[in-house]
Amino acid sequence: MTSYPNDASRTLSDSHRGMLGASNISGEVIAARGYRTVRHRSEVPDEFADWQRRLGLLVPTYSPDGQTSGHQLRPNKPIARKNGNAPKYETPHGSRITLDVNPLMLDEVRGGDADLWITEGCKKVDSLTSHGLPTVGIIGVWNFAVPGSKSREPLPCWRHIRLEGRRVIVVYDADTRTNPDVQEALRRLVAMLEAFGAIVLIVYLPALGGDGKAGVDDYL
Repeated sequence: MTSYPNDASRTLSDSHRGMLGASNISGEVIAARGYRTVRHRSEVPDEFADWQRRLGLLVPTYSPDGQTSGHQLRPNKPIARKNGNAPKYETPHGSRITLDVNPLMLDEVRGGDADLWITEGCKKVDSLTSHGLPTVGIIGVWNFAVPGSKSREPLPCWRHIRLEGRRVIVVYDADTRTNPDVQEALRRLVAMLEAFGAIVLIVYLPALGGDGKAGVDDYL
């Protein structure tokens, strides 16, 4: 069995623990992921650029291959770009793109018979995992395929997930209903999963309290 190590020394601030709890992520799932509060810039892993080294929530990521891992950083104050965008999460430039799975669900995702869920981002993966649902995360709606392949070449880590004959439920954020780019990404993901032999269902989330970008963790 392939597995990831767990470092019990990792710590979370009360505010970060509360944020994860608000997404209905259990303590067991939080510990398995290894979320950690970054209190000093020196604690940010070296793969991040200097301008990305901010205080915030460090989020380890784990590929379903059972070996490849990485990080995202959620700065306490998002870093604004020249175009005005300020993404919630920072990813190291040039890092290898993989799918994500919480280590608690690694074996079930790789070879289980239960329905498999696919969603956006680690926090939503962990919310579904906390409800006992085997879940794979895509770090960005288009990042299910090799960059530059026009979504035609699946990421290699899909090969580590049993898909043939398995029911797969895809749940992107609520803006799937209104965003043509997200709709096209979803269409291509579904086509790829069906080519693997999966039986694909789609959950379309409604806006929640006026939030047109609500995620599945907001409904659990």
